[in-house]
Amino acid sequence: MSGKRQKKKRGGSTYSGLDQHRQVGKVLQPPILQKLENLEFTSWMNDSLPEVLWAALIVGHLNRDAALQVFRRAVAKAKASGSGAAGADIRHSALANIDPALFADFFSSLAEDQAARHYLRALRVLPTLPGRSLWDSLVGFDEMSEPEAWDALRSAVLKTLSHRSQESTDCMWLMVVSRAINGQLFFPKHLPEIAEEIRLYPDHGDPGAVAATVRAMAGGLRGLNPPDPAWSTSFWGLCLASTPCESFPGTTVQPLPALGTSATQVRAVYDELREHFLGTQTTTALDARHDSAFGLALASVAVLAELLRVGNSTASIGRAALRSLTECAITLKYLAKNDEQRLWQMYRQYGQGQAKLAFLKLDQLGAVSDFVDQGTLEALANEDRWQELVPINLGHWADLNARKMAEEANCKDLYDQYYDWTSGYVHGHWAAVRDSVFEICGNPLHRLHRIPRSAPRALGDVVGDACRVVDHILTTLSQLYPGLKGTVTLEAQ
Repeated sequence: MSGKRQKKKRGGSTYSGLDQHRQVGKVLQPPILQKLENLEFTSWMNDSLPEVLWAALIVGHLNRDAALQVFRRAVAKAKASGSGAAGADIRHSALANIDPALFADFFSSLAEDQAARHYLRALRVLPTLPGRSLWDSLVGFDEMSEPEAWDALRSAVLKTLSHRSQESTDCMWLMVVSRAINGQLFFPKHLPEIAEEIRLYPDHGDPGAVAATVRAMAGGLRGLNPPDPAWSTSFWGLCLASTPCESFPGTTVQPLPALGTSATQVRAVYDELREHFLGTQTTTALDARHDSAFGLALASVAVLAELLRVGNSTASIGRAALRSLTECAITLKYLAKNDEQRLWQMYRQYGQGQAKLAFLKLDQLGAVSDFVDQGTLEALANEDRWQELVPINLGHWADLNARKMAEEANCKDLYDQYYDWTSGYVHGHWAAVRDSVFEICGNPLHRLHRIPRSAPRALGDVVGDACRVVDHILTTLSQLYPGLKGTVTLEAQ
């Protein structure tokens, strides 16, 4: 499979698949980082948008044809003045340093357009704006109130926050064409169509391809001549200090989960498991195979029963439960595939050793925990043999991780589907934390930062998936001890 190919996914977006990532140690590197090891990132939203805020106000409020006409008149003025480089950089930080007379000459067309002049007055609420007095002289800040100014900025930023929006692309075109018309950007002679596409933008060439070219060229300019971070940092700080955070309206409706099972069905399966256990036992001696196989199945059905309690299946704890069920399924499948008495015994002894380890740690600390009874731990540590004869394995009982175990047990699909993402909730990984208790601020002037939810959100229901995992466990158990007929999944599923 070619490393250059990108898979087309849902929604028309493209991204590289796992098969295109290269493993370096324990890190999977995506294709672009494999080729550009010293890649330096620039951000349209964080760094460049504040530098062309004046253009964003125009393109964000005027209709597109009118806005582009204003832009064309401005760069034509700069060209006609003969000042060359002075008018090539249309960013706020650069414009603040040019001669006031040249500034007035460059942007007289802005002042002549009534709508453009009106919306540029929104710059009045930015006391640290580079060249603020020049803009005030051009458009007259006193003619717009502060609330109106913040509203105008909010609307303009909303439309230009994404670097792929039409309005942002129009601003980038202005950055490119102003450089070109003033002799600071040249196009390859063997590709004359690129120059024509820029000159006649947006009415020449394939719109999507031309827009991509414009964004790429603007990104290159940003990389060659990075903006001074002082103004962009100041702008976003002013926005945060002057406008409130907002929650998005509750427009997302969580679909009702398909019926997976019921408390009655789960109870019936648990009872059948118990009866099947009693009907298949052949000794009262220690039987690691029988106890472990049925124990994993019974414990999994018990977890599923807990998921059916109100709220559990759509909470973070539901993901932790699904991960636990997945590990039980992989463990049982691995033990059943190998079906060696030695492995069954290793699994059982490992658990006894873990009970001993927990007991000794609590005993050493002299700690009292409500969630566990030390007497119970001590009893478990001594159940099969005196704990002084029980070693403590600090690794994995089979010297494998869950992924390797799933591969050897031929159930890697189960691992891939359920293990990785649910593990994030168990381990408190950032993405899982972010998914549970944060939301995106609805104020575009806060550049999509995260704010705590008023309450943890209801996550997708895990019951259907949990039922499939538990049924996988029951299938494995029935291969070891035939005669088990029940499944937790209802026939309607």
